[in-house]
Formats: sequence, C-alpha cells, structure tokens
Amino acid sequence: GSTITLEVCIVNTQRLSVGKDFGLDDISLTACHTYTLTQTAALGEDLTICGGEATNSIGLAPLPGYQYNRTPAEGLSSTSIANPVYSLVNTGPDAITEQLVLSVDSAGVGCVTTDTLLVTVLPMQPFALGDDVTLCPGESATLDAGPGWESIVWTNGSFGQTLTTAVSGAVGATVALGPCTANDEVVITAIALPALNLPDTVMICEGEIATFDAVAGGQWSTGWTGAQLITGTAGTYSFTYSQGDCSTSDASTLIVWDYPAFTLSGPEAICAGAEAILTSTLPVVWTTGETGTSITITASGYYGATSDNNGCTTLEGIDIGTIPLPQVNLPADITFCDSEPVQV
Repeated sequence: GSTITLEVCIVNTQRLSVGKDFGLDDISLTACHTYTLTQTAALGEDLTICGGEATNSIGLAPLPGYQYNRTPAEGLSSTSIANPVYSLVNTGPDAITEQLVLSVDSAGVGCVTTDTLLVTVLPMQPFALGDDVTLCPGESATLDAGPGWESIVWTNGSFGQTLTTAVSGAVGATVALGPCTANDEVVITAIALPALNLPDTVMICEGEIATFDAVAGGQWSTGWTGAQLITGTAGTYSFTYSQGDCSTSDASTLIVWDYPAFTLSGPEAICAGAEAILTSTLPVVWTTGETGTSITITASGYYGATSDNNGCTTLEGIDIGTIPLPQVNLPADITFCDSEPVQV
C-alpha cells in the first residue's frame, strides 16, 4: 500500500485535581508525534472459487509489529495473520457469497485501516475414488466416480461413472461441475501368484519316499513350511501359498502300495523224466513264461516267479534237485539148460 504520514496529539489542558469538570474546552490538538503507515489493509479483487478449493494466500506480506484481524473466521486458515488461505465447502446447489473483512493496526498505535473482499464459492461436491486397491488373481476392481457430475474423464480416455480394471497401475478421473473440476487417482496392484501344479496322485512302494515340489515356499497341511515336502506316509497333502491378502492352494494324494507276499512250494527233488507240480500262494508269472498259481515241471533246476502290485514287484524262487536212478549191472548173455540152475 501507499505510505501515509499522520501527525496526531491529544493534550489534556484540565488543571483541576478534583471535580468532574472535563469538557471540550479542556482538549487541544497539537502536533506531538509523527506516525508513518507503511502498510494499509488491501485484500485485492473479489474472488470466485469452487467449493472445497483452497485459494492462494489472501492479503499482504506480513510486517513486524503489525496486527491483523479478519472476519468471519469460517473458511480461513487463520484470522490473525497477514496472508491466510481461504477454503469453504459448498455442496450446493447454489453459490455462496462471503464478505471477508481485513483490519490492519499499523504498528499497534491505533491507526487502523480496513478492506473488504467478496468471495463467491461455487457448488462442488467432494470427489474421491477411494483407497488404493490390491487384486488377487481373477479379481477386478470397479472404481466409481459417483453421480451428479456434468462430465467424467478417466485417465485411460474412457467416460462414464464407473471403470472396471484388473491391471496394475495408477487409475484416475477428472470430474467437472460447471466451471469447477476435481481429480483423484488410486493405485491398482494386481498380485501374480505362482502356478503350483501338484500332481493329483503319486504312487510309491512300501519303504520308498516321495518328494512333492510346490515351486514356491508356503505352508503344507502337515505344518511344514517350504517349497518341498518329503514323506513316505500315505495320505492327502495340501499346500497353500500366500502373498498379502491373496492365496492359492493345491493338493496331492500319496498312495503307498505293499509288495506282494507269496510263497512257492514243491518237491525238493524229482527223478529224471518224472513230473512234479510247483505251487504259489498268489497268481504269479513263472520263469517258464506260464502264469497262474501252479505249473508242472519235468526237470530239476531253479524256478522263479514274480508278482506285481501296481509296480511293486516281488520275486521268489525254488530249487528242485534230481534224484539219481540206481545202477544195474547184469552179466553177459548166458545159455543154460532147462532145470539147470543159473546164478545171476
């Protein structure tokens, strides 16, 4: 503001020490002190803002020793500083006009200047798309800008009150109501979970172990944590992998087959050229190529048999010995007469 110089002094010329006689004739004005006003109240041009919009600072650069007072307090960041920020919510439907008054006491000597400012606050609804969103596989997020806007433009160029997406990244919208606009954005985070692909069924033989590999570390139904589970006990094992609020699960069944238990029986030995029967307590495949629970043999030797239970194979065998024939040594042919004794 401009610099204004004032010379003001009020002198009491009353000399009586008692009584109540004090009139205009007891006052005289004389130049006794000079005050220089280097800052006067100045609010600038009237303003039009949108509801909820914060203005730049309104007023003056503060000077030391000066006192500032603003009314009314509603909407002001402070009533006692030189340049507060003004913001007033107006959800409509009509505009609101406020008169702001600034009083400046120059250096605290009672030399007060004032100025007024009209602020028109246009109706504008608060606008927010909400919190950031985390999506699990297969999920999508529907963002809603809300009703009542004259226009809505999303950052991907689409229009409309809602936008559905399943892609990671920032998604925002700009809304307009008359000359007023607002914008907001949310961050979409789409969680990618690994494919577990556990086999439906694993089969092993008794005494063997199986290794389940879930690729990523997680929690097994046994309580074990980690990517792998090693076990030889039959049962169904489930696995869960979690990341944030997202999780995926898979399961596999372990079947443990017993080895077949059977015995072979037969004679310990047979005579040459004789027949014998070998038997088994289970149907088997004999080393002769025959199948069943028994075979007929005509020679001594080793006879084996196998039995299979879903890949778990048992081999048994039996040795059949040979019974030697007695040796018979007869003399050469002889000739003898009837009724003549002969010794053989």
